[in-house]
Amino acid sequence: STLAKIKHWALRESKTARVRLSDQQKPQGVEHELATLTLRNPVRGQQMSVSPQDPFDPIELYAWFLGLNINWRGRGVFLRYYMTFPVGYPRDVKDKILASFRRGLLRALPASLVSEPAFAQFCVEERASEPAAYAAAVMPRLNITPSDDGVAYAVFDFGGGTTDFDFGYYRLATPKEEDEGKEEVFEHFGAAGDKFLGGENLLANLASLVFRHN
Repeated sequence: STLAKIKHWALRESKTARVRLSDQQKPQGVEHELATLTLRNPVRGQQMSVSPQDPFDPIELYAWFLGLNINWRGRGVFLRYYMTFPVGYPRDVKDKILASFRRGLLRALPASLVSEPAFAQFCVEERASEPAAYAAAVMPRLNITPSDDGVAYAVFDFGGGTTDFDFGYYRLATPKEEDEGKEEVFEHFGAAGDKFLGGENLLANLASLVFRHN
């Protein structure tokens, strides 16, 4: 089976019917109903245990695969991770996704690392909305430099599953902010978004209409 739109599953799973995964080997096929996504943060400083009694979490599995690809001998081990989210995602959903990523990434790291002092740096945190993160990444690449008054920016992100908008100023730090160690600042003014308007959603609806009419 293929589970698409994991991000949307996390957003809708408590309000819609449970998702069932079925393999295609009949009549001995296996069917699995996904459990509700819960807030299960690992305990800092403790090696994480996993048993058959733990619910299957597709987001945790996805994070584990990412961790295995990020952390390997030829690249090194990374302990700090920052995530972005669509503008309209509620706090409780973001917290659950962050917890699942912490568990998955932790499982991808060497178990012996947990007891090392360096592991105190391990963190998985929300850093910004998706359009704000895009602005922060792309403006230096476009050689757009901040000024004292600020350079206005606006991002309209029509993505696969969501549509987001963010705007603000890209400016130099004030003397007070410089004392805090900041050199450049993205001053965020506002944001808005639609959690279910995206290109993949429109394609799915178009495909459904074509199927029904043919």
